[in-house]
Amino acid sequence: MSEHLKRVFRAQDIHTYHEPNYNTLRSILVHPKDRTPTEKETGVVYDITCNDCREHYIGETARTLEKRLGQHQKQTTSAIWEHQSQANHEIDWEGVKILDKESVDIKRKIREAIHIRHQRPTLNRDGGYDLPTIFDHLLSHD
Repeated sequence: MSEHLKRVFRAQDIHTYHEPNYNTLRSILVHPKDRTPTEKETGVVYDITCNDCREHYIGETARTLEKRLGQHQKQTTSAIWEHQSQANHEIDWEGVKILDKESVDIKRKIREAIHIRHQRPTLNRDGGYDLPTIFDHLLSHD
């Protein structure tokens, strides 16, 4: 449409300029790549919830989420495995949520620590990366 208007105005000796619209119908409808399934995502901060008591755990991984969840299910030292076996509760492995995506290791650990400080998950044993104390006021619920 803008090209047509440009020609009409040019015939009247009126110069126009236009910006291309990036929200075209084509850009909205055409997606050449399929979305990556949640379990195949890498470099994520994730949230796992217990179906029985709604307690939850926040973690991070550089590997695929699928591999990390497999570790949680098999490692007897995992906080999630301990909760599941000691409380005889069922973990919602299918409902794992991705909270953040970050490929840079230190940035992902900081994001995990921010989520832990803000949400205070009951199954986490520690707060993750040691954030500066300035974050305490910013992330407190008080």
